[in-house]
Amino acid sequence: MDANILDGIKRIVKERIQPLLSDLKIVFVDDAETSDVRVSFNLNGGCWSLLGTDALQETDKKQATMNFSWFDVATVVHEFCHMLGMIHEHQNPSGKAIEWDDNALFKWSLEVNGWDVDTTIKNIVKKYDRESITGSEFDPLSIMLYFFPANLTKNNKGTYQNLRLSGKDVLYITKMYGKEEDAPKLYQDMYGESIEKNIKKSDQYYKSSFGWILVALVIAVVSYSAWKKWQSSRR
Repeated sequence: MDANILDGIKRIVKERIQPLLSDLKIVFVDDAETSDVRVSFNLNGGCWSLLGTDALQETDKKQATMNFSWFDVATVVHEFCHMLGMIHEHQNPSGKAIEWDDNALFKWSLEVNGWDVDTTIKNIVKKYDRESITGSEFDPLSIMLYFFPANLTKNNKGTYQNLRLSGKDVLYITKMYGKEEDAPKLYQDMYGESIEKNIKKSDQYYKSSFGWILVALVIAVVSYSAWKKWQSSRR
């Protein structure tokens, strides 16, 4: 694995995740035997992470609990949010059900994620039980919401492509792992936008489109050269 990719992941976690976690310190170690979370880079395995404390149930230290087949900022933040216990937003039981075109969805998921039908149902289609989760109402701006092209649905309505944490994401993380009262300043410092404005935008989207926003975007996997450009711009 390219050392620059590893350094990139560490930097993203340091700048986008760790500031929200006053009660939790993420430490990267080289010895798997001392680890709670293990990251692999299986290029054929898709991008995924075990959910929250599920990683602690994997006692075989040779087994990964998170994997990256590609590398971009949004994906790293998404998977580390899974590590913190955050579910996929499209599986939020408070959200309006997507009218899936099953054949189109399964084909797309196999091509993009390498997932078979059962895995696609588990990670995309199936909703969580309301009693089993603690979280907000459906948030169309959440980093945990996949982008779904409109042609995967029967009513030709897809979802928004989110490349950063939403205000509600930050509120949830700080409530669970830090100081919720710090969320407004943290969000402003991180994204240059007030958390109140972002939350209002999320609520407006949800009310106007039931949480599902028609977009004409294509998922872009950020190349290594693009990452270097982003890295240079941060200096």
